[in-house]
Amino acid sequence: MKITDVRCAVIGTNPVVRIVTDEGLDGYGPVESYKPYLKWHVLHYRDFLIGEDPTLVERTMLKIRHRGSFKPWGAAVSAIEIALWDLAGKAAGLPVHRLLGGKVRDRVRVYNGAVRFPGATTRRRRTRNP
Repeated sequence: MKITDVRCAVIGTNPVVRIVTDEGLDGYGPVESYKPYLKWHVLHYRDFLIGEDPTLVERTMLKIRHRGSFKPWGAAVSAIEIALWDLAGKAAGLPVHRLLGGKVRDRVRVYNGAVRFPGATTRRRRTRNP
């Protein structure tokens, strides 16, 4: 399997990376909210990725990480890596968490720090004095 194209679409204000292969599989990597300017950064790596085997994620990532993986390039590199893992999982017929070592927990506490509602305030917990 070889990478034949790297695409990036901005949906709303969020870029989504799509890596296309010669076997008809596509891998998708979303970017965190509101970074429409990253499309150019993702497409900058296109020529370095074409022809690579997407199932060899670390080897492929080593080829592009040294070309810039810090701000503002970091989010683009991360989205490409997510798309590569998505492809590797599809090629193996497994969910990505199985490729990365398997399930560890049944439940995970989540923190959503990216959503900000206008006028929302945080409520303080009342504690009793002992």
